[in-house]
Amino acid sequence: MDVPAVEAAGMPPVIERAPLSTAASAAAAGPAFSNAFTFDTLLARCAQSEWNPDPKSMLFFNDDERKYGAEEFRTLRSRLYQMREKMPLKKVLITSALPKEGKTFVAANLAQVMVRQHGRRALLIDADLRGARLHQALGTSSTPGLSEYLLGESDEFSVMQRGPMENLFFIPSGRTVSNPREWSPCSTGSSLIHRPRCQYPTRASWPISAMAC
Repeated sequence: MDVPAVEAAGMPPVIERAPLSTAASAAAAGPAFSNAFTFDTLLARCAQSEWNPDPKSMLFFNDDERKYGAEEFRTLRSRLYQMREKMPLKKVLITSALPKEGKTFVAANLAQVMVRQHGRRALLIDADLRGARLHQALGTSSTPGLSEYLLGESDEFSVMQRGPMENLFFIPSGRTVSNPREWSPCSTGSSLIHRPRCQYPTRASWPISAMAC
């Protein structure tokens, strides 16, 4: 069932479709990993955290959704739904050429606007192991996190947080590492991303140009 069109400045209206049914979503996502854990398992074992989000940059943690920029994120969500109808879309990576270009703001608010719709779940991962800021925006601890998981010191349930917004889960960066290039989350990190059954794992990575220097 279609809902009213969403408009943003400089962009044509888009029609935002209701989320797929559970069965249809599973079929669209392809075969599940044999070791994937369920949402109920995640709720039971994931740490409940007290978050104190930054009210200036986090747009969707209260009922006032008329903040500047909120409509643009709803439009971006609609575009992603449209793309998903044409191609598999399981994960979203937010990156930039240089530091301080808005990765934290975009990744955090995109994850928030995703879970504002009934039945949607999102896993937000801070993969910037040198300049992590997502935990500050959400007002929560940065450890344990991704670096501890990659070291084998913590499992996925120990590093994953669940805050006040229903169906939004967060993995912080963990302790700072000096050379993130040596910590590229290839096989281990891939398992972490694939195992939770969330519609849109969203990651904020380190700046590309800074890493190429």
